[in-house]
Amino acid sequence: QPRRAEPQRGRRLVLPASTRLLSVKTVKVPSMGDSISEGTVVDIAHPVGSHFGAEEVVASVETDKVTIDVRSTEAGTMSKWHAEVGATVIVGSDFYDMQAGAAPAADAPAPAKPAAAPAAAP
Repeated sequence: QPRRAEPQRGRRLVLPASTRLLSVKTVKVPSMGDSISEGTVVDIAHPVGSHFGAEEVVASVETDKVTIDVRSTEAGTMSKWHAEVGATVIVGSDFYDMQAGAAPAADAPAPAKPAAAPAAAP
């Protein structure tokens, strides 16, 4: 019977505060209607590196019948587009990759300067 390795007690992995563990997700071209199988990308609202919120429009796809706003399913950061403006995309094909998660924390604003003490009366 193989011997199981015992976990080391009192040791844990410590990552720097700047390290973020995010999962990369590939989002597919959504369904655009019963009889529509493809469309043309007419706008990309979020370039690579930009952050977007849940339900935010990330791109627009035009079909012969309608223009569809493609919305994100969750907040994240755009990491790659699999299509560019003018490209024809097929429903169910890879559309973009994103890193899921909240926006990076903005730098804290500088603390307000303390009010100057009133001058002493002579």
